[in-house]
Amino acid sequence: MNNSKIFNFIVFAFISLGVITLSSCKDPEIPKANISVVKKDASNVDIPVQGATVRVKPTAPDCNWSNVDTIQYTDASGQVHFEFEYEMILDVEAEKKYSDDPPVYFSGVGILILKEDETYPEKIILSVESDHSIFPDN
Repeated sequence: MNNSKIFNFIVFAFISLGVITLSSCKDPEIPKANISVVKKDASNVDIPVQGATVRVKPTAPDCNWSNVDTIQYTDASGQVHFEFEYEMILDVEAEKKYSDDPPVYFSGVGILILKEDETYPEKIILSVESDHSIFPDN
C-alpha cells in the first residue's frame, strides 16, 4: 500500500510537470532583420552611411505582398530594422545620393532570409556609382 502511494505521487508529479511544461510554451517571435549600410573608404574600412534609402521587397516580381514592399532610411549608425509577420526571403536595395550636379548615386543590394525567433543581419556595401536612382520615384 505504501508503494502504491509513492507510485501514484510520482505519476501525479510527472503529469503535473507535463501540463506545466506544455501550457508554458510561448509563441515564436516574429522574423526580424537588422540591415547595415556601409561604404568602403580608401583603406577598405566600413564607413556607416546615414540617410541611405533602404527598400525591402519580395524576391518574386509577380508577388502580391504590397505590405512587404517597404522603405526606411538609415540612422546615424547606418542601420535600419525591419520586422515581418511571416518567414520569407526578400530582396534588399540600398542607395545614397551624394551629389546633385551632376547627380551621383551609390547603391548596393542584398537578400534577407527571415525565420521565426531569429534576427537576420545583412550588410549592404554601397559601391555601384550611377547618374540615376535605382528607385523609380527619385
